[in-house]
Amino acid sequence: MKQMMIGLAVLVVFSTGPGLARDVPTLPATAKKLDAAGIRTLYHGMRGSFDNFQNEATLTGEVFYDMDRKVMFGTYNWDNKDKGLFKGKAWVKGDQFCNKPDKGKQTCTDVYLDGRDYYETDAKGKVVSADKILDNPPALPAGAKPIKAQEVLAMVKGKRIFVTIYDYDKPLVADVKWDLKKKKSVGRFIFGGTKEGKANAAYVVKNDTICFPDGGKDNCYAYFQTEDGFWELNDKGAVHGVSTFQ
Repeated sequence: MKQMMIGLAVLVVFSTGPGLARDVPTLPATAKKLDAAGIRTLYHGMRGSFDNFQNEATLTGEVFYDMDRKVMFGTYNWDNKDKGLFKGKAWVKGDQFCNKPDKGKQTCTDVYLDGRDYYETDAKGKVVSADKILDNPPALPAGAKPIKAQEVLAMVKGKRIFVTIYDYDKPLVADVKWDLKKKKSVGRFIFGGTKEGKANAAYVVKNDTICFPDGGKDNCYAYFQTEDGFWELNDKGAVHGVSTFQ
């Protein structure tokens, strides 16, 4: 039975029962402790990856922060067995970063920055999360292969897909499946950390693109295949979304 606890500065942790935690990384000597202003500057508008070291199993994922709205949200991967979406509150208290996932307890940590790596430590100075600043939005990988609409539809058949969308006014994460009969992408989404609901987006194939009509616009995207999913580029050539398979 999974028991919820709070892990670090980002998410819920599921206990694995008795057992030793994974080897915890050492805080680099070059890492600098951040004060309140530095923490807010680091986290606000950031997209980051996290690696939680409080459990025997792995807990990793990606997260967005909006410190003006005091929210965080993203995706998690528990031991390569349980994947999903999460959201919660995030704020600065004194010279610490604090957070409270929607289904968890409040926790506060010290924060250290070392280049594009940042570390969250507990009251004893132990690293509880080793994280990285990620590009927001990311750049299309050099090895991405252009693919046509029918190839995309063949790829998504029967798969659970985690999507991050970058070119809205706020980031969106979703956990969806494509219904090829009804021509819809359905599931759950979190938008900007403050809005969530059921995803239900109809699509149409147009030439070699797939379009998601909305608000009188076709919203057609070109597709590129990567090792773990595919990328969508909008009509301006910018990254619209990144989809990865479970």
